[in-house]
Amino acid sequence: MTLPLIDGALFLDATAFEKYTTCRRSFQYYFLHKRESVGQRPALEAGAIFHEAMLVRRKLEHKMSLELYELAQEGAIHRCYQGWTPPLDDFRTESHLIDVIRAYNRSPIMQNTFTPLIGLDGEPMAEVPFAEYLMTVTTANDWDIPVYWCGRLDYPTLWGDELWNLDYKTTTMDNGFDEYLNNHAQIGYLWALWKKTKKLPAGFAIDLVLWRKPSAKGKGIEFKRHRERIERTRIEEWFNTTCMIVEDIIRDSKANRLPMETAWCKGKWGCCPYLDICKLPPDNRQLLLESAFYKDVTWNPLRQP
Repeated sequence: MTLPLIDGALFLDATAFEKYTTCRRSFQYYFLHKRESVGQRPALEAGAIFHEAMLVRRKLEHKMSLELYELAQEGAIHRCYQGWTPPLDDFRTESHLIDVIRAYNRSPIMQNTFTPLIGLDGEPMAEVPFAEYLMTVTTANDWDIPVYWCGRLDYPTLWGDELWNLDYKTTTMDNGFDEYLNNHAQIGYLWALWKKTKKLPAGFAIDLVLWRKPSAKGKGIEFKRHRERIERTRIEEWFNTTCMIVEDIIRDSKANRLPMETAWCKGKWGCCPYLDICKLPPDNRQLLLESAFYKDVTWNPLRQP
């Protein structure tokens, strides 16, 4: 199986690692074949628009009043919805997302208790792309493949004199923070921040944005924040573990050893988008993968928020 190298190097983000460590067949279809389902994903689309609105806030909040930067946020949301229309039965409409942003901006829980990290351009760092060198893998035919860990840092900040990374999570389900506390991506973002700034981060923070379909009962919009201190030894362990996984990824991809992990065919968010492919006889799978039911993966964390 051919690796998707760019200028001879391999770039791996959080999605690639998540798919490889849960189901290597899903990794094959998504990362190696670069195909994904054409089905609507309103949660992901609306989450991306929320990130875009927060980028506007982080760039402007230290220059102008809440009322002014909020107008700029609403303009950004409107422009995003010009290019995406949610399903008719979905509650994540433009007006609803504006309500979420307004509520976030005024939530006592989400008030700034930190100082923005200023980049070389003199602006607050937000939605910061990174591609940090991990290692070089020498293959059986003596090819050297440089490997980079890539992604985006939502909001690197200073709490006092400590460096933290603040990450936004939008969801309809309140499962608490447990799934993030030993998360490969979250600790990996700290490693990247360490390499980028040369300063050891103290930990990460999660801003949990709970938005649900408006109803007469319960809260439609709710916010929670959690800070998790991460020791240096855990970040160093992340690096060592990730390098081992990288070697496995390259070995398995070259050997076409990417079996299904059927325990993940259906998870808490529903069925795997590749389940229909995997249920077919092996000789028929490529045909469906290349059909109009799937499209090319265009997501790139170095270019998109």
